[in-house]
Amino acid sequence: MNDFRTLRSGGKKVRISKIGGSSDRDSHEKRPPTQVVVTLPFLLRRPFKDKNFLHQKYAIEGLSIAQISTEIGSSKEAVRNGLRRFDIDVRASGQHHGRPSQPRFGVKIRHGRSVDHEFEQGVIKSVHQLKSQGLSLRKIAQTLTGLDIPTKKRGQAWHPEMVSRILCQK
Repeated sequence: MNDFRTLRSGGKKVRISKIGGSSDRDSHEKRPPTQVVVTLPFLLRRPFKDKNFLHQKYAIEGLSIAQISTEIGSSKEAVRNGLRRFDIDVRASGQHHGRPSQPRFGVKIRHGRSVDHEFEQGVIKSVHQLKSQGLSLRKIAQTLTGLDIPTKKRGQAWHPEMVSRILCQK
């Protein structure tokens, strides 16, 4: 008796067939163990070896290497090697592949455009002045927290790494 079912896996259809075994639990007969056969036709294409597929997913749709590898069921290294093989520029690690989740400190989004945030711009100038006076990143962070100057996440205490990012901004 074969039992065929179709499941969804990563956006792809997977056909599973059950071969052998018995559904009768009271039977004491020896039966062969149940085998599950999984047919994955989309893996036979090897999408990471297809230049058009990789260009579409990575360059046009903006998916990350990890997202592509999950979608096609292969390793990230196979996808990365495919991108290199076809001379598709690989984004730097940590570089966003769409819209950033939050604008940098000193900028706000209004009507879909980045505009200067006047209060935060003033804070940036103050941070640069404090650094030029010789204060450490930790001391600047403590000063900003002590003055109740809000971070982008409102209510979170200032951290030396946040001050460092402000000083490194263009």
